[in-house]
This record gives sequence, structure tokens and C-alpha cells, in this order.
Amino acid sequence: MKLLPHRIGYIRLPGSNAGGSLAQQQAAAVVVRDSVARLFSQRIKAWIVDLRLNDGGAMAPMLAGTAPVLGDGPLGGFVDYAGHAQEQW
Repeated sequence: MKLLPHRIGYIRLPGSNAGGSLAQQQAAAVVVRDSVARLFSQRIKAWIVDLRLNDGGAMAPMLAGTAPVLGDGPLGGFVDYAGHAQEQW
């Protein structure tokens, strides 16, 4: 995480090991969230979320860590074979 010129916040978000325990996933989310919080004090005008090094894994810590940047509302979800929404987050 860093501040770019013109008050642009930059977040590089690598993948998160899906095999980690819940405690490890929560710790990963806290690291990202705390880094984002430090940048918020800089009155960020826009964000760049760099996913180039993200090879997948557990989505929950990635989404929880970047929640302050992503805002409210559904970001995604799952749909069954008949097209019915099963879960949204």
C-alpha cells in the first residue's frame, strides 16, 4: 500500500492461501485493512487495486481487507444451475 501522486491510493493485493485456518485468514484481512486505514488519513481521491500478482485463494480475507475501499452493497455471489441467487456478499 502506498500513496501515489495526486492523492491516489495504491493497493497490491496478492492471493490468499485458501488452506489457511480461519485465524490466519482473519489476520491477513487485518493487515490489509490496517494498511488501507493508514492511507485514508491522506484524503485519497481515487484507488488503484493491483491484482496482477493475485493467483486466487480465499476471497474472504481479500474482500474484508479492502472493504473500506469497495464500499457498501453486494460485490458478488453465487448462482445455482437454474439461475437463482444462492448467496451474495
